[in-house]
Amino acid sequence: MRIRLMPLDKVATLAPGERLLDVLDEAGVPLLPTACRSANCGICTVIVRDDRGLAPPKRDEARFLAALGVAASQRLGCQIHAALDSSDEEVVVEILVGQARR
Repeated sequence: MRIRLMPLDKVATLAPGERLLDVLDEAGVPLLPTACRSANCGICTVIVRDDRGLAPPKRDEARFLAALGVAASQRLGCQIHAALDSSDEEVVVEILVGQARR
């Protein structure tokens, strides 16, 4: 699956089960803040425009997002994984202003 990171218009390709942050790191493209990677700081909160092809939030991420009181379309960038049955979908993920690294 492809994830288009806006507003930078960069595309990352994830295999089933791969984590977005790992793919970006391996490509040497640090587009998201990477303070903790364990769903407990919230610095990498993003807006997911359509979550087809993404694995649903795991319990820790869902609990943390609920505590933050964010919109249902928001996820933690460090926890975004392609679903195991992901197809050739493209998902748009909006990096919040002030977080985007160029």
